[in-house]
Amino acid sequence: TKRSEDVEEVVTDGFTLADREQLWALLLLVAEPDLPPDLPEPLHASIAFLVTRIHARMHRELAAALAPLDLMPAHVGVVFGLEEMGPVTQSEATRALGVSAPSMVQVVDELEQGGLVERRRHATDRRAQVLHLHGDTSGLVAQVHVLAGDVSNSVLAPLSTASRRRLLALMQRFVTQP
Repeated sequence: TKRSEDVEEVVTDGFTLADREQLWALLLLVAEPDLPPDLPEPLHASIAFLVTRIHARMHRELAAALAPLDLMPAHVGVVFGLEEMGPVTQSEATRALGVSAPSMVQVVDELEQGGLVERRRHATDRRAQVLHLHGDTSGLVAQVHVLAGDVSNSVLAPLSTASRRRLLALMQRFVTQP
């Protein structure tokens, strides 16, 4: 439909036609095993729809993998972010991870209750909270890396290593363009 074509144009603005076609083809390879045979053609041809389907599958599989650890997919980004950035203020983590402040508060509350993250007052700004991973969480964080990698490998199994790298590069452009 004209509406779905307009959406595609907006979400891939700045992509060449070749980039759009390649992104669609790579997404289709990943999503196709889970698509119903009677999927309407406009959805089959939609980059946005395929991204949504793949995201839903990855989220579902990651949630199942993390459940025994009493973690959720939303926790992974914060934990990995803190592992990479080190102690940062909650507002810095919110900006770096591109999430809303209320979402960050909720996730950090949950991680703090689970003993993975600790909030400490900033040394010079009493209004700011600095987020720290607890020192004894390295084994759990390593386990989460393995689980997240396993889920990613499972979902992206239809792609070669080179195709995975290309999809990642295209998706980084897709989600970071203005």
